[in-house]
This record gives sequence, structure tokens and C-alpha cells, in this order.
Amino acid sequence: MPQGFLSNTCTGSEARGVSGAVHRDAAAGDWRSLALLLALALGLQVLVTLPVGLSGLRVAASDLALPFVAAACATWAWAWGRPLPRLESPAIWRWFIGAGCVLTLGLVISWWRLDELIPWALWNRWIGFGVLVVYFLAGAWMGNLFQRSTLRNGLRVLLLFAAVSVIWSSVPYVAYILEMKNGLFRMQGWLVNPNAFGCALAFFALLHLAFRGKERLFPRWLDFSVSAVLLTGVVLSGSRSAWLGLAAGAVFLLCARFSGRMLLRLAVSGLLGGILVLGLHVVPNMAGKQQQDDDAGGKMGISRSDGRAVYITRGGIVFDGGVRHRLRLMSKAMNYWRKAPLLGNGLGYFLARERQGRDDTPNTLHNTALWLITELGLVGLTVFLGLFVQVVRVLLAKGREPPSFDSHLALGAAAAVVCMAAASAGTDLLYQRHLWWLAGLALAVPAARLSTRPEIG
Repeated sequence: MPQGFLSNTCTGSEARGVSGAVHRDAAAGDWRSLALLLALALGLQVLVTLPVGLSGLRVAASDLALPFVAAACATWAWAWGRPLPRLESPAIWRWFIGAGCVLTLGLVISWWRLDELIPWALWNRWIGFGVLVVYFLAGAWMGNLFQRSTLRNGLRVLLLFAAVSVIWSSVPYVAYILEMKNGLFRMQGWLVNPNAFGCALAFFALLHLAFRGKERLFPRWLDFSVSAVLLTGVVLSGSRSAWLGLAAGAVFLLCARFSGRMLLRLAVSGLLGGILVLGLHVVPNMAGKQQQDDDAGGKMGISRSDGRAVYITRGGIVFDGGVRHRLRLMSKAMNYWRKAPLLGNGLGYFLARERQGRDDTPNTLHNTALWLITELGLVGLTVFLGLFVQVVRVLLAKGREPPSFDSHLALGAAAAVVCMAAASAGTDLLYQRHLWWLAGLALAVPAARLSTRPEIG
């Protein structure tokens, strides 16, 4: 049999026929599988807003490729007799079914309580969760079917593209120092929102840090450079949620498998990012370019350096107008939750009430746990918390196996999931596509452990 493929339990001419068929599939699959992997890996980091009036519905470039990727993987899996991906823990499927049930129940409850079907709840929350499940399936199929060399190359491109996006987004800061126009307020890459960008960079940085020793993804000099760029980008995004998530994920990673080199990378990159933040704030002040924000921003206590440098607010970096705004929303949410503590007020309820009481743009909750308990009640929070705990538990157990590509991937994915959970205290990250795709990829049983399925390129 060709290298990288599993032997089938057949002999003679039948074996030669199977071997030839598998070899042809592999030859065709080398470029096809990598192309499918890169379509998701690159597209995950590019968001666009569709002008269709669906409450600001945003579509990632990977969403456009997702149907083709999922269909191709499903076809390959079906041809080899196992259409549903095989996970390290089949119990995870039960948690997925439970999550779908509580979301459906929440949609029905909000329809009943508000006497209308909220489009945002239908598209962004209910149908959006279905899209996330497809991302999870695509990742799991890839983990089952693709050779580890192909997955390794896909992760390399994923991380390099993230680093390039940081470098590209740094141009406005350089332009500001050179007194050029059209700079950006906070680094946001191609993800539209600086919080989403910062959290994605923290997510990718932790995934990268998990690969070390013989399993590191790049040559030593490039490996350290990618870490430094990603971690510095987290700081320059100005997202405190991302900082919190990075800290939680790093502590988890260090506790799971301590590494002095990893600690050094975190320290050096954090120091470099901190120096850049202070420099970008102090230098414009010394040049006399500090100016107040517009009326709305002024009321929230935000000051900018000509609208381009990372902000440091008058209220401090911890308790400023943005934090106070989130606390007010949390107080409202708790009042709503007390009215329906068990099953919640229904999907989209908070946004609907905000629209009734405001003339300007209504707000959604920036805390995932509070959103779940407000709209889906204790039942919904318990189901999603159970899914999170099960995923992290399985990934951590897999990550503690003898060093290999799969164990490093599992440990990095576990740290990335913890990062997103912690960052969700300040911004809702449950529906981030890369979270679900990577979880599926890391939870999949490798093809080498499946007795009837060959690996493809």
C-alpha cells in the first residue's frame, strides 16, 4: 500500500484493485484536500456584511466555501462507509443535540412572548448555530480523513495569514506616526470588529504555542517571529476581552504542559506589545495631537490620539465607559432573567426589548454566559456549559498523550477554547467560526486509528 494509507483486509487481485483505487484517490486528493482546508483556514479570517437588511448579518469568506467543503468531505466519508465523523467522545453528539433543542425551544418561547419571530434570532442565532455545526462537521471530517502532513500545512498557512493580517493592520499606525491620513482607531484585520480580531489572534497564538519541540510548525527563527507578531497583535487590538482570554489560555497551557520557552515567548511579546501601546499613546500627546472623541465617545470617557492610536481612557484601562456600559446591560439582563429563570425569555428577547426602549442602535449582550441564561434560562446555560466542559475534558486527555501532531493539536485547541470562554466575559464569542472548526478538527479520531478508512492527501 502507498505510504500514509491503511491496509484493507483483502488479498490477491481484490487487494491490488483496492490499492490502485486508493492510490488514485490519494493522487487526486493531495491538492483537493489542501485546497478545501485552505478555503476554510483563510476564509475564517475575512468577514463581510451583506446588504440584505438582515440585522447586520455578516458572512465570512469561508461561509461561501463551506457548502462545497462539507459536501466533498461528506462524499469521501460516505464512500468509505462512515458518513458521520468519528469523535474521541461520542457523548459530544448528545450535547450538540441538546444545544439544538434548547435553541429551538428558545425561538418558540420568544415567538410566544413577543408575538413575533425576531429575524435576528432566527438568522444569527438559530440558523447561525446550524452553520456552526457544519463547521464542526467539516473540521471533524478533515481530522478523520486527511493526512497529518496536509493538516500541518493547513495550520501553517492559517497562522501565517493571521500574522500577515497583523502586519497589514499595522500600516495605519505607521501612517499616523508619519502624519498621514486615513488611519484606524484599533487594529481589526479583516474581521471588521477589533474585539473579534484580538480574540482570534489570541486563539491562534495559543494554538501555535502548543506546537513545540520536534512538532513545531516552523523553523525556530520563524516560529518565534510568528508568536511575537500574533501576541503583539493581541495587545494592539485594544481588546481587553482578548487580553483576558489570552491570559486564561496561557495559564491553562502552562499548567497542562509547562514550557520555559513558551513562558519566555509570552513575556517578551507582551512586553513588546505594551511598549508599542504606550508609545503610540504618549508620542502623539508629546506632539500636541491629542484630541477628544466625538460627543458619544466623550460621554463614554474615551480619548483618542487623533483617532488612530490604541486608546487609554480617562477612566483607566479597567473601569472606563465601555465597562460601565456593559455593566448596565448586565443589570438589565439579570432583571429579565428573574422573570423566567428556568427556560429563559426566549431567543432574541433582550434585543427586542432594547429596540422598544431606544431610538438609536440597540445593544446585544456582550457576555455569552449572561446571554444564555437570560434568553435560554438555567437549562440552556447548563447544556452549553456541559458541551464546553466535555470538549475541554476530551481535548485535555488527548493532549496529555505522548507527543505527536494530534496531541499538540488537541492541547492547543483546548487552550484556545478556554481562551474564548474567558474572553466571552466581555464580548459574545460563542458563534466564532474558527472555534467550532478547530474543535471538530482536534476532536476527530485520526485515520491511522480507523481500521477501514484510508487517509487522503
